[in-house]
Amino acid sequence: MHPDARGQGYATEAADAVLRDAFGRGLPRVLAVTEPDNHASQAVCRRLGMTALGRTTRYYDTINELFEKLPS
Repeated sequence: MHPDARGQGYATEAADAVLRDAFGRGLPRVLAVTEPDNHASQAVCRRLGMTALGRTTRYYDTINELFEKLPS
């Protein structure tokens, strides 16, 4: 996001819309990965109620923090 837009809740709002759409279409879970040092994105995941699953190398050929959300 552009630096001027950070901290305004736009990422959380957009991600929440994606989660609602995904679960509305019947997906059984949604995964998110962030770079280990990207604490802002990890905070968004936590605000959305995502569960931190730890580090993984399963995606994008690099180390990432993995988050999961199940339907409510």
